[in-house]
Amino acid sequence: MVPGDCLVVEDSPNGVLAARAAGMDVLGYTALTPPGRLLAAGATALVGSLREVVQWV
Repeated sequence: MVPGDCLVVEDSPNGVLAARAAGMDVLGYTALTPPGRLLAAGATALVGSLREVVQWV
């Protein structure tokens, strides 16, 4: 598996930055962090519930 094949679910801007730096797509989990902060860090898309993650796998 290569980083481009991975999908990360992350709720912190620093986690989003780290995953993007590693070449992974990131779903920003907005339950704890404002959506704008996750998008500014580079989140590929946003989810408000972990149930939404299944749409991406």
